[in-house]
Amino acid sequence: MLHEQMKGSQHAQEEPHADSDLLVKSFDTCQKKNGVSSGLREEINMISNHASDLLSSALEEETRSSENIPVNHNWKERMKNVHQAWNRNRQIFWDSRLERECPDFNVVPVPCYLPLSCPKCSMTGTLNLQGGEKEKIVITKDGRFDLNATIVCCSSDSCSYRAELTEKDYIQSNWWPGIPSCSTYLFSEDLLQFWFHLKHQNLGSSERKFIETLNRISKASDRVDIINRTLFNKASREYDYFVYSFFDTDIRQQNKTRCPACGDNPSAACVDGNFRLPRLESASKGYDESLLKNAVIAKDEQVNSHIKQIDEDIVPERQKNPCGGNVFKAAKDSSTNKKHLDETGLIMACCRHLIILQAVNMFVGETYRHVHYLHNFLYNLGYKIFCYDIVCLYWKWAKKVGAKMFENRKRDPKKNAIDFRFLTEKMTPFLARFHAIAHVWHCYILWVGHWIDGVGATVGEEQEQVNASMSLYGNRTKHMTPGSNKLQFHQKKKKEIFFSLDGNDTLSAGMMYLNSERFDRMPKFLASRLVKSRILAEAFSMELKDLLETFKLSETDLPGIKDRLKKKAASSARKNDDGPGPPCYIMNDLEAQYSEMQILKKRREKTATTAKERSKMNRVIGATKKKAIS
Repeated sequence: MLHEQMKGSQHAQEEPHADSDLLVKSFDTCQKKNGVSSGLREEINMISNHASDLLSSALEEETRSSENIPVNHNWKERMKNVHQAWNRNRQIFWDSRLERECPDFNVVPVPCYLPLSCPKCSMTGTLNLQGGEKEKIVITKDGRFDLNATIVCCSSDSCSYRAELTEKDYIQSNWWPGIPSCSTYLFSEDLLQFWFHLKHQNLGSSERKFIETLNRISKASDRVDIINRTLFNKASREYDYFVYSFFDTDIRQQNKTRCPACGDNPSAACVDGNFRLPRLESASKGYDESLLKNAVIAKDEQVNSHIKQIDEDIVPERQKNPCGGNVFKAAKDSSTNKKHLDETGLIMACCRHLIILQAVNMFVGETYRHVHYLHNFLYNLGYKIFCYDIVCLYWKWAKKVGAKMFENRKRDPKKNAIDFRFLTEKMTPFLARFHAIAHVWHCYILWVGHWIDGVGATVGEEQEQVNASMSLYGNRTKHMTPGSNKLQFHQKKKKEIFFSLDGNDTLSAGMMYLNSERFDRMPKFLASRLVKSRILAEAFSMELKDLLETFKLSETDLPGIKDRLKKKAASSARKNDDGPGPPCYIMNDLEAQYSEMQILKKRREKTATTAKERSKMNRVIGATKKKAIS
């Protein structure tokens, strides 16, 4: 067909659909081919010349009037002159529109690339486009155009070549069909590219409002203002898949879920849940198949298999297990379904350079089992430090899982169980620095990442920065189809439903787009971190020197002080776990409880914005006072 000959001319010709000006040129070309009367052509030229004369006279008048204006006038005077100029010349635009007469166009083809030579006679420069009988609805950034199918004809007298373009020819001319086979809808690639960047740059953008905007543009130009939103959504998703799977993966050989800065020897990674990305139970249940599949979000089957393997050895416990007097809700051993929600959110893992590595769907609340799956995933990637906001509680649970599964494996060698002890033996826990302030004092000493060699300025809160961007997708994804591409048994409705992956595809595309932006900014990001680290290192060295002089210590005394502090914190932690200890603990605990109350009071002033939150904080402060008195 024609698409083979059109390949060589794609770069030699102008983009056929970039602006509506080319469509107007197509109208003009078509009129020449169909034989417009000379009288109508003369009338059009007369109107054009008349409009040009009006504009020229207006410019001359404006030039003459501006000669008397002093050069050194202020901004207010300049704006006044601009308004006066528009008031004097506004009538020109009205007169031009009233005097303009539009000719009655007959048949206009879809603008497409032309082959370099005629396939039949091999002559160059003899091919032209003509409109066929079939109707084509073309959607560009200028709205909707009702055109006709394109036919390529040879104008040579000795050649009678005439062929209608196929769907593949339209695609090679940068038109995306609503349906690849016999589609009457064609979307320009410029439009899909514009929407691709708009929906990820302006997070929370509404596809419905975007289509309505195109409808309004079409109506303002007296064209049909109806655009099929379903076909636009399908073409847009296919374009997303084309960008990530073809350009990024096959052409550029890029992996959007691996950090180039971490390289082959990664250090720290963070895990946290995001409940701002739910999916409502009332949302639609589509029938589309997954496009991006498990590019970023892990398959539900793999996650459920991992959780089932743990449940065989560890019975889920449904009890609250906060860290000391903490009033914030966090992950726990097990959780239940949430009312009116089919999916409660995502648990994501990212490196310390803010690159999202993988995510897991949550159908219940945030549990240690979901975190354990990502913990195992990070270990397989080679990460050595595991950052989590309640790593103090999770790490004990992970040790228990590894020990229990190891015992069962020794008891029954035939049992195919994985020994997960390596997760806690070969990786280092890191309590996020800002979350550590909300923990009890001994937890802050034992688990915070200040003491870990090699972490540098790693905060452990990098996933919170990622959540700040990803949470804005929640307004769109909560009404989309859910995250599974197979026939499942719905536990609440007691029936089988085929789920599609529209919501998961949107989130996967959003995460990879976010990673792409950070890839582009990575050199500047790393350079600024290096400069900042050098400044901080010098500032902290001076601060350390002043503190050592104040307390009359030397740097050689610091390791011993740190060890004694950790021993005191470990003793307090054992008291919390095993009950009251020796009397020497009383003074240390009173000091720690006083420090904890001060932290709670400051947090009440800064974070408690409602009466309910303040009363909750007051109850915790009162309980801490009672504990100190008793």
